[in-house]
Amino acid sequence: MQEELRQVLSIFRSKKSHYNDSMNRDPVLDHYSTPREVQNWLIAKGFSEKVCKQLRDMTGSDVFNLTKRQLEQHCDVGEGSKLYSQISLARVESEKNRQRPSELKQILAKARHRAED
Repeated sequence: MQEELRQVLSIFRSKKSHYNDSMNRDPVLDHYSTPREVQNWLIAKGFSEKVCKQLRDMTGSDVFNLTKRQLEQHCDVGEGSKLYSQISLARVESEKNRQRPSELKQILAKARHRAED
């Protein structure tokens, strides 16, 4: 009985450390990001308080729709360019992640079709 309890506790501890590691990841910006998540992302990327204020009420989708020119008008030219680059990278990453579920659905559909035959 005690050996079984030790095993369960060791499994629980390993899952707990994995959970804590996942909580410490950098914030991610995607189409579904809330204004708070956008602010956390900006802070994590090291943008100034001025930029955070300018984009205070914007969602991830709103931020992705901004042009380089709009960003440079809201911010200093250098910081606007840096922000545009970071947003572009986040947009590409978000698109990659959005495509994965559809690919998985296609694979599952093929497997289901094979199983039925």
